[in-house]
Amino acid sequence: MKHSLIAPTTADVKHLGYAEQSRKPRVLLVEGDSTFRRTLSSFFAKQGYVISVAANLTEAIEFLRQLTYTLVVYNLEDPSHNGFEKLEIILAQAGNARVLVTTSFSEQAVINNVKLIGADACLIKPIKRATILKATEMKH
Repeated sequence: MKHSLIAPTTADVKHLGYAEQSRKPRVLLVEGDSTFRRTLSSFFAKQGYVISVAANLTEAIEFLRQLTYTLVVYNLEDPSHNGFEKLEIILAQAGNARVLVTTSFSEQAVINNVKLIGADACLIKPIKRATILKATEMKH
């Protein structure tokens, strides 16, 4: 489920509520697993976020170049195969957005490296809703 990046017209803004959406905080989900993407999308929508979804780094960079986000949730798929380098790219493109990393890798070295690189939090899958709420501190 990708969101379109086509700019709305003035008529669209008045009729489709784009003006209201532009005031809501934005979250970019960078997640390859479609089931987890849907779960996170639903969760963040209920928290009042406008959601963009990227299945990979290339899509994520396109979104980050075109929109400003409050929060980026990035799945660190494999730290041993350029995962940390990809995280550095996300962090460089994220601007002032908070960056949360999700991962299935629970080794303390991975968690420490994620934080050392500059992410705001590292959440180990499976992730409880309360853990996500605490990590995001839903201030918007």
